Amino acid sequence: MKPIRVALALSVAILGFTSQPHAAETPKYKIVDRIKVPDGGFDYATFDASTGRVYMPRDSFTTVIDVKTRKVSQFTSGASDHIALSVPGTNLMVLTQRRGVIRIADKETDMVLADLPGAKNPNSAAYDPVTKMFF
Repeated sequence: MKPIRVALALSVAILGFTSQPHAAETPKYKIVDRIKVPDGGFDYATFDASTGRVYMPRDSFTTVIDVKTRKVSQFTSGASDHIALSVPGTNLMVLTQRRGVIRIADKETDMVLADLPGAKNPNSAAYDPVTKMFF
């Protein structure tokens, strides 16, 4: 049993020494552009890679930024306090609201399709591409 402990300790030590230089590197992020959006707070900003749009949910609408054209618009059916998450391969969007509602909306027609009960304060959402389910 003792040789296994020694081998495990050496493995952890080697892994620790080899990963330190990467952990110490500072990310090289920089601001390359700015796009003016309406004033006010938002919670989770999400990016839809298929459309090149950023969604910033707000209390009474969702700000939509097309990063290619720099056009800023509003998704009025997308009232959300927390997150506006696009459903891949569709025109649908899932929005969570503080009042206990999970809203399904069509982002192309700007229409609410359904309001579902979502407990007291559904804070976020996640999509699993394997099962094609939202959580």
